Amino acid sequence: MASPASATGGTEPVVLITYATHSVPSAATQAEHVVSLLRAHLPLHNLLWRPSAAVQCLRPEARTEGSASVPAIRTLRDMPVQLVPLAAHDASDKRVPLLYRLPPVHLFFVSCDDSDLYRAQVRNEIRQWIAALPHHMPHDYAGLRTTVDGGRDVPAHLVPEYLIVLLPSGAAQVGAPGASAGKMGRFYAMNKGTVLEKLRADFNTSTTEHVLALHRVPASTDDNDPAAWIELLARMKEATLASIGRLVELQDRLSVTYDATSTAPTWSLCTSMLYKEHLVQTLEGLGLVREVLSLYEQIADQLTPAASFPPGGTDEGDDSLLLLGPLRKPYVAQLEQGTMNLFDWHSYLYARTAMLLGTLGQVVAVMEKTPAFIDTVTHMLRPHTHTLPRGFLETWSFSIALDAVEQCQAWLVEAQGEREDELMMRAFHAAKAALLELAVRQMVRIGVWTAHLPNEEPFSFFAPASHTYADGARLSRKEIVEAMASRDVFDSQCRNMLQRTIHAATLSGQTHRLLRAKYLLASLESVRGAYVPALAIYTELAQHPDLPHTLALYGPVHAQRLACLAALEPQSAAWSEGVQAALHCLCRLRCLAPHRATGLDEMALLRALAESDTTVPTTLLGYNGCEFRITHARATRRGDTVHMTVPIVSHLPAALGVDAVHMWVRNYRQDQLQFTCPPMTLHPGANRVELTCATPLHGYFHVQATQIQLPHVRLESLVQGTASLSSLSDAQQLEYMRPRLCLPADGTAARVRLTVPREVRLDERRTVRLHLDSGAQALSDAHVALLTQGETHLVPATEWLCAAGDEPRWTAPAPDLLHIAHVPAHTSWAWDVPLASVARTAQLDVQVTLRYRGESDSQERLWHRALPVPLALPFHIHIQDFFRLETLLSKLSFEALSEAPVRLCAPTIRAAPASPIEASVPASGSPLWLASRKMSTFLVQFTRRAGETRHANPPFELSIAYRTAHDERCALVLETLARVLSTSEQLGWEDGDDLLLQEALCEAPTLDDAAWRRVLQRWCWDPASARARTVLDLVHRLSASMPSEGPDETLEAWPATPPAARAAWEASRAHLAWRTLTLPVDVPIVDVVIALAWDTPPATHVLMGAPVAVSVQVTTSWVWGLASSDAGLVHLQYNVFVDHDTWDVWGAKKGTWALDPSQGMCARTIHATLLPLRTGFLPFPRVRMAPVAPTARPIRCETYVTHASPGLYVVPPPGPNTYWVDLRALDAPDAPAVGAP
Repeated sequence: MASPASATGGTEPVVLITYATHSVPSAATQAEHVVSLLRAHLPLHNLLWRPSAAVQCLRPEARTEGSASVPAIRTLRDMPVQLVPLAAHDASDKRVPLLYRLPPVHLFFVSCDDSDLYRAQVRNEIRQWIAALPHHMPHDYAGLRTTVDGGRDVPAHLVPEYLIVLLPSGAAQVGAPGASAGKMGRFYAMNKGTVLEKLRADFNTSTTEHVLALHRVPASTDDNDPAAWIELLARMKEATLASIGRLVELQDRLSVTYDATSTAPTWSLCTSMLYKEHLVQTLEGLGLVREVLSLYEQIADQLTPAASFPPGGTDEGDDSLLLLGPLRKPYVAQLEQGTMNLFDWHSYLYARTAMLLGTLGQVVAVMEKTPAFIDTVTHMLRPHTHTLPRGFLETWSFSIALDAVEQCQAWLVEAQGEREDELMMRAFHAAKAALLELAVRQMVRIGVWTAHLPNEEPFSFFAPASHTYADGARLSRKEIVEAMASRDVFDSQCRNMLQRTIHAATLSGQTHRLLRAKYLLASLESVRGAYVPALAIYTELAQHPDLPHTLALYGPVHAQRLACLAALEPQSAAWSEGVQAALHCLCRLRCLAPHRATGLDEMALLRALAESDTTVPTTLLGYNGCEFRITHARATRRGDTVHMTVPIVSHLPAALGVDAVHMWVRNYRQDQLQFTCPPMTLHPGANRVELTCATPLHGYFHVQATQIQLPHVRLESLVQGTASLSSLSDAQQLEYMRPRLCLPADGTAARVRLTVPREVRLDERRTVRLHLDSGAQALSDAHVALLTQGETHLVPATEWLCAAGDEPRWTAPAPDLLHIAHVPAHTSWAWDVPLASVARTAQLDVQVTLRYRGESDSQERLWHRALPVPLALPFHIHIQDFFRLETLLSKLSFEALSEAPVRLCAPTIRAAPASPIEASVPASGSPLWLASRKMSTFLVQFTRRAGETRHANPPFELSIAYRTAHDERCALVLETLARVLSTSEQLGWEDGDDLLLQEALCEAPTLDDAAWRRVLQRWCWDPASARARTVLDLVHRLSASMPSEGPDETLEAWPATPPAARAAWEASRAHLAWRTLTLPVDVPIVDVVIALAWDTPPATHVLMGAPVAVSVQVTTSWVWGLASSDAGLVHLQYNVFVDHDTWDVWGAKKGTWALDPSQGMCARTIHATLLPLRTGFLPFPRVRMAPVAPTARPIRCETYVTHASPGLYVVPPPGPNTYWVDLRALDAPDAPAVGAP
């Protein structure tokens, strides 16, 4: 069981149990023998005590897990007990706690087996012993009275507990012959029934049994059987618990009875504390430390409103008073004398609580309570500093914090030994760092007071307030006295404390405390002129990732670092880097804590960078001292120049002259524009700056970056970085959150278009037509660059051909660059750009860049786009050739692509002038409409001119005129627009809006109002403007006036109407023009064409198995071959192929003959005998004709049959008819006669 003596290193106190015996000579000897054996089974273990209701209501600081209430049973693990003779016990020494002076039970050993002796002597001695027991009880509460339940007033006295133990007689223990030995020792029999009964009758009561008999007593300590003492120890525990319970209940009743008179004039808190302290001593002696802590909390709460005590702290040595360990002041005596002051009260309660927590091993809890204790006492004493020496509060706080660290560290080492608990050590170092930092602050206050430290930041934060102090009073803390006397000692002690704080904060992972300690250490070094170590610490702090989260240090660290750099390396690269870091610090603090003082002069920092002699401008990325307040804005356009007013808020304290202001914007096509303004002055507060940009681009742009340009300084801010996005929804949300700028569309701006020529020849290089439109402004010079990717390549620009307009003055400074010297206003030029190689793709993407300057100003404009060029045809062409003796039939099939209807005219074919072959296509009426995936077929007939020899094979030109559905739709819409415009009055739009409308009508698939509102949004037009309402009104009228049939192709001229209507009609006619596809067609070369004609027999039916004589007329034609000088006889071989399933050949089935190619056309008959093998219609077998090798050159041969599937019907041969008649019925015995009824 723990006690204060154990904590102080003294002998552990014990609870005393007295014993006595009667005056029979052998009784004393036997009693001493029994006591010696009984001491071996002490102390008492596991006493289950149910305390009074008052003790049960005390709240322990730590409850068992899962327990929501205070347990009613307390377990006293070990109670140290000492057996002493009654005559040697002194209960009057009040210096010993009452628990250790109060015998919980008195023992009386009886060694008598004679009833007469008992009646004559022993009984009287027992009665005298019982009568003398109250005189051996403590009389601390003599004369006091207390109130019990029911309001009765009873005297405060302690009732003794006693036990009468009957022992075996001395004669039975001397080794009598009747003694028996067992394995637990030697025991002797006794017969004390008569004496035991008389003892019980004399001293037992109806509620308590005081008499106990020991039936066996071991002879020696070696055979000390624990079973012999079970009953005695149990009765001793019961008596002890009863005695302790009465003691605790009495002490609690005395305290409550006294506190009930707290309103009386004679009531004193010191006396009340004495009563509670008696209860505390008892509970502490019982090991109920948590209940004691709860009781001290109640005492501290009771102390708070007590203002009648003097503040205290004026005794000698109070500033260096040690509270952990042996108490240096007689607090109990002061309580008895009533001389306690508030300083002593708080010190005593803290010391007692800390000692109890140290007894429980809760060292960290002691250290965590220490700062609160220091704060409470200093707050209490601060109004009374006129009674204290100067520096008393700082010295006392320093002493308490430092002593708590030292004593708790000693307790922790003693408790843990060689093993260490990682969590415990981390918490210990955290509390240690807090106490050391508190001690450092007291040192800094003393340093400022003694002028060892300047009264400036950061030391001024801890400077003591101005108070009046007592004269002549001295401090007693040795470290503080020496530090006050010498600056070197002060610096040494301060550095030592800071290093210890840094070490503890590092071990505990307390980043903010670590940064504060390092900052103080660096400030101390810089004050002493040690700039090198100070700069090293400041640089380490500036690079620490958690410094920006410590707002109080973020700015001062950079300010002190700059001061060190200025003292060591002014105007160096490191100094410039420090200035930039300080400006970044200001920008971050402006976001986190706008009104916090930083200690940095932002204007001076900017001025220092601007006046530096560096050749490379310094870029400050993320600067927010001049903030662009950009929201969704709409710009205005004046020709090719876009104007935008941007608000800029300057957070600087003075006006800032800037060289330029830039803003970069970008759209989804990655087109980047730069808005800029000339030199100006930004005043503090809101400024409105007009930015301009010369560009023909339009649409929505997102602000990407801003820049304010100073001499040698670039203040940049990224509006949108390249943060990774995890999903499409995040990207869309970010797209809506970014500020957007609307650049309106302008139909009169310069632009570049890429189209495919309406006449395409597949026998030549594919070309792309480049259109350059100058717009409403004349261009002084223009550069057009085309760039392709993949396997598609353009020819050099020197080979480009001007296709439309007057021949401009242009050059090709690069293979893919075109330069035009002068482009008049409202001029459109076109160039045909041949493709050197084309990838197998349906669409070609060309990167087009246009750079130009207007004649009105010299500012360069940039226009960049990725323009698609469709290379695929809207239909497929299939050609099949069928050779005949004198003609060649070619089948042309046209199949429209999916979702690409087309209108086709009849194809035309043209032969070369020297060609010996003529071609003709049947005439067709109106053009044919091919729906998606539909097919149309044309037949071309080729004939050989008579008398001409085919020496070469010049190709024919096949031309197809067609028009896509998109062309006709555009022509119809534009024609309808021209009709609507011709009947419209004055329109509220600007120059070039009609061109935008025409392009949008050709691109938009519908005339829906919502779709056109999206078009206006894409143009960045204000929906409420007159030009927007005009466009929507025209679209509504177009939708109502759209004819159901196609465009009017008969209209050749347009009357003199408004220019917009005429331009729409001309654009409609351009879309209505037919497209032409020209491709070369080669006539295949075949040396010989063979026609086979079967001569069938007159009979259409033949018998199966009967031979059939057939003949085949073979006609050969050499008109489709080329004339050759080495032409000679050609041997042809025929072969009748049979499958031996339908036909077989009777006789020869192969043959060969010679032909002369110069004869032109000749005939021959082949005879064969066929044998049918099955019935039914059997087609004649196939006859193969081929030249016989070797020949002078390869012979190309084409064979066809003049009649489709000739053959014969095969029937089975005739034979006798056989029938079967069933005659079995006529052979029966009882069968009736033939013909009988």
